[in-house]
Amino acid sequence: MAKRVTKHQEERRKAQEKSRRTRLIIGIVLILAAAAAVAIGAYAFQSEQDQNEEMQLFREDHEEDGESNYEDVVSHYYQAILSQDGQEMVQIMAPPEYWTYYLETYDKSEEEVIETFAEMCATIMTDWESEYGSGITLTYQILGVSEPSQDGLDEWNTNMETLLGNDGAEITDAVMLEIALTVTGDSDSETLTYYPTIAQMGDSWYMLEEDNDELQGTSLDSEDATESVGS
Repeated sequence: MAKRVTKHQEERRKAQEKSRRTRLIIGIVLILAAAAAVAIGAYAFQSEQDQNEEMQLFREDHEEDGESNYEDVVSHYYQAILSQDGQEMVQIMAPPEYWTYYLETYDKSEEEVIETFAEMCATIMTDWESEYGSGITLTYQILGVSEPSQDGLDEWNTNMETLLGNDGAEITDAVMLEIALTVTGDSDSETLTYYPTIAQMGDSWYMLEEDNDELQGTSLDSEDATESVGS
């Protein structure tokens, strides 16, 4: 059975700090890119043919899977961490239109971005294995669903219009979730609470924000949905 509070207070505080670091590490790439891009200003778009060729790896799975929903994103997000799948993580963090912009602006290749996300997933797994032992498995439950701030969504849409010059990354719907994630290894287990924001852009949903520390201790509207993620 998962333990919630059984350790010494100081050890618990250190564990929480580590959890916050691992929750936020993947989002740093997008946050820094968006902040810098606002300062850079206009971006000269590649031709449509070049965009399609350059982003083929990022598009493949979405084209095969068709439409998604926010529950798919949650499942794929945790599975990508377990399998250290950088490509899967890239595809659920932002739409292809954003990555086209990102690769050109920061002179990156698809392989470099995918490798970066894979390394970030590996860092999370290393931290979990250090804390809970090997053979990590994940079980999560969506405890609640709420609507995120409309002001924040409007700001995102305004920024994406400025950066991308098109509607490829426009948010048409979004939810804020309360998730209880149980991380289990061969020596320990713990249940952590996260508050991600997941947004719909086009036919697909994406992990807009992985967690919101300001909501810690808050209960959103109740929803029962428990899922296990295999190792």
